[in-house]
Amino acid sequence: MSNRERWIVYPLLFFALLLAAKDQVTAVKPINMEPQDLVCGRLIAQTIDCAELRATSVIGRGLEAIDNDDRVRVRLLGDAADGGLVTCFGGEGQHLVAIGSDPNGQFGVMETNQADGGTMVRLTVNAFGGVMETLNPDGQLLVRMAGNEQGGQVNSHAPNESEKPSLREEPTDNQPNSGN
Repeated sequence: MSNRERWIVYPLLFFALLLAAKDQVTAVKPINMEPQDLVCGRLIAQTIDCAELRATSVIGRGLEAIDNDDRVRVRLLGDAADGGLVTCFGGEGQHLVAIGSDPNGQFGVMETNQADGGTMVRLTVNAFGGVMETLNPDGQLLVRMAGNEQGGQVNSHAPNESEKPSLREEPTDNQPNSGN
């Protein structure tokens, strides 16, 4: 067989063999690109969306629990200026409860707020024991129960315009630091 004949016969032979075998070959099924389990040492991602998150340890600066309408319900901050801070939000996104530390990071503080954001009750400690303060909607002190050198003390206050407690004020003799 000449070289010219080979260039004609062999391609036709291969074409005929492939044509006959085409019905014998099945299509390859697509690979499942959504594995059920992913095991790795470290996963780096910009955003991870999931229906449920289970963890034995979470390391980071903050964590938010978000409802089905993408509203933040609970925020946990590990790098707040004065220490850790947990904030709970109401149905309309208003800040209702805060648990954290005082400005010096020495005492724990818990505040409950009205829907408009005004602090109504503050729980903290001083050098002598627990402290509970109730405030009016303007943030003025109404009642203060606190430990002192003699044991315990309950003070009621008639608020005036000049008496508006600051969350970041320095403590006096019987007044604790408090923070949000």
